[in-house]
Amino acid sequence: MRFLIGFMTSVILASAALAQGLPQDVADAYRGYEAAVDAENWADAAYHSERAWRAAETGDVDAATTTLLAANYGEVALIVGNNAGAAEAYERAAEIMGRRHEDVETRANYLRMAAQAYYLAQDFARAHRLSEDATNGYERLPQGETRAAGLYQSNLLSAFSVMNEGDSIRAGRFAREAMEALSEIGPVANNDTASLTFLAGLAETFRNNAEEAGYYFSLSGYINETIGSEGRTAEIANAWASYARGNIPARDRPDLIRRLQESGYEPAGCGTALLSCSAEADGQGVVSRFGPDAVIEGGTPLRRSPPEYPEDAERAGVEGIALVMFDVETDGSVSNGEVLYAVPHPVFGEAALEALERWEYSPMLVDGVPTRRENIYTQFAFELSN
Repeated sequence: MRFLIGFMTSVILASAALAQGLPQDVADAYRGYEAAVDAENWADAAYHSERAWRAAETGDVDAATTTLLAANYGEVALIVGNNAGAAEAYERAAEIMGRRHEDVETRANYLRMAAQAYYLAQDFARAHRLSEDATNGYERLPQGETRAAGLYQSNLLSAFSVMNEGDSIRAGRFAREAMEALSEIGPVANNDTASLTFLAGLAETFRNNAEEAGYYFSLSGYINETIGSEGRTAEIANAWASYARGNIPARDRPDLIRRLQESGYEPAGCGTALLSCSAEADGQGVVSRFGPDAVIEGGTPLRRSPPEYPEDAERAGVEGIALVMFDVETDGSVSNGEVLYAVPHPVFGEAALEALERWEYSPMLVDGVPTRRENIYTQFAFELSN
């Protein structure tokens, strides 16, 4: 699964008047920056804009101008791929603004851009810390699209940073916050939202919240199909969605269908016929395979012993989850077990497959004839006891 951040940056181009009244070294560096921008020489622009900022830090330059010069270098540093330099500059701009206690939105933007730069530099711990600081700033803004957009972007960064630190389940909490913020703006189908909805579904699965897991995995399946994701991402999301929806009480299923309809996302190729394409379609595979008049009996579990907790994971205090797919043969034995997804380590999938080998079902009878069952999904949550 590929995670992308789709932020756009814009270079802060102040007027030439900014250089007036500045110390000579700052003014000279800034004019060099302007000349480099006019020539579209971004390497030189980055060099001179950094000189202007650092000279302002040591010279007699007011805080507002120093903040602007720091952020200006941050923008250009991102353009030339100096992510660590951009992160330092944006973090400094936010720090100066914090001392002045003004313009909450701009400071939150600087924190978010610093977090983005740290993320690109693969310093995920700092990216996470600053993205949460940005979230705290955006939460202080009045309700509206600006606040929602900021919260979406900062929580997206938190989710992906935490995921890259190795905690996909915790990342799901931030993913859900990001998607809730985005819902105030409108549906967006791209790599980011495909990943965010998957992470949110993962977190809700670990919380044993079938309705929320079904909702977010359904959205992830819709989005992955819409954007044509490579690999098996859409298949895995849809499999997990189907499993989760199958564990929702019948009385609660209409609420899930309503939420999916109101989300603005649609299954690929379904148009507005959501009822026949999502939750209402769960469990219809047997009917479509054998016909509505077939008499289907059996297929119930006789022995389903739980998996053993992987010893290394247990000693390390690591919890996990696995989604598996399998078939049931005509004699009730389990075959073709396959791990579709396991986090945070493959050992949880291996333990799940070992458990499947010990499972046994009563044969499924179709009009009295033992019949093979295919593509059955189940999940295993590995939780440590207190």
